[in-house]
Amino acid sequence: MPDEQPTQVTEVAEGGVTETQVTQETLGWKTEIPGSLREHEAFAPYKTKDELWNGHIEAVSKIKDLEGKLAGAIPKLSENATADEKAAYLKAIGVPESPDGYEFERPAMPEGVPYNEALEKWFRDTAHKAGISAEQAKTLYGSYNQFGAEFLKSLEVQRQDTLTKGMNALKESWGNHYDDNVAVVKRVQEKIGAASGPMKDWLTAHNAENDPTLIQFLLGAAPAYLDDYAPSGGRPPAGSKANEGMNYKVPNPPPT
Repeated sequence: MPDEQPTQVTEVAEGGVTETQVTQETLGWKTEIPGSLREHEAFAPYKTKDELWNGHIEAVSKIKDLEGKLAGAIPKLSENATADEKAAYLKAIGVPESPDGYEFERPAMPEGVPYNEALEKWFRDTAHKAGISAEQAKTLYGSYNQFGAEFLKSLEVQRQDTLTKGMNALKESWGNHYDDNVAVVKRVQEKIGAASGPMKDWLTAHNAENDPTLIQFLLGAAPAYLDDYAPSGGRPPAGSKANEGMNYKVPNPPPT
């Protein structure tokens, strides 16, 4: 683009002397820029030289800030990345060098429930194999254990509710014979407790005092353990309300 010439104004002064004045109304400060650059879009936003200098300083500052961010950026791995490049990438995103590098906070376990060491080891190995960062793995493991604890708690609440309903139904079904049958159950429990073997171990792991299914099982086993046993009310028939909600199978009594 040819150089744009500044506007010239000629005035004739008294005495015939001519004076030429050059105005800068058209280009202003841009007359100081070489002709080939005056119309470049980079200069368009600036009305004065001060605006240009301030804009330049701001631009340089932004460039340096961007360079700093790019320097700390994690590039995407190529499909043919070397082992060293992969190791550097995993380290950059916070993946420990080995599964043992993860740090987990062990949750408070419900009473009677041991901490699962095997599960923690599996989680460590799986997280490392998947390339999960230490911070991400810590969050996931904590959330998983919190969910597990709440789930176990809800199961216990449901179990207790089922047992309570079952005991109430059993009392209603046995009526006046309830106390007599419970007394028989306690005698059977004492007999089994004095013996040894899997039957004793199974009974030790259960609480017969508030488990209607276990009470019925022990009452059914009475003939095998008590020579003087005489049924006073018997067990409720299959399908009765006393058996509702029992999802596990009652073991058969030992042979006589």
